[in-house]
Amino acid sequence: MGGPFVGSELCAYDRAAMLSGAASPAAICFTINNDGGFLPSDVDGSTPPPDLTPAYFLNFETLSSLRLYKLAPNSPTRAAPR
Repeated sequence: MGGPFVGSELCAYDRAAMLSGAASPAAICFTINNDGGFLPSDVDGSTPPPDLTPAYFLNFETLSSLRLYKLAPNSPTRAAPR
């Protein structure tokens, strides 16, 4: 059933498919090995961000510092972690 923890996945999803209610929208995910506890950014308000806007994720690097990850889609079918 379960195995050892190997990391977390940061993912980008097909927004149009999700808004239309698709059962299985396309996803592009990248595994960050041996790291977890990511907090994704979110949208506050009614205006959505422009298409291809990067997503940001934070996690604790140490007890006193944070690490910022930027997931930047560079085409409708490909995304790259930065």
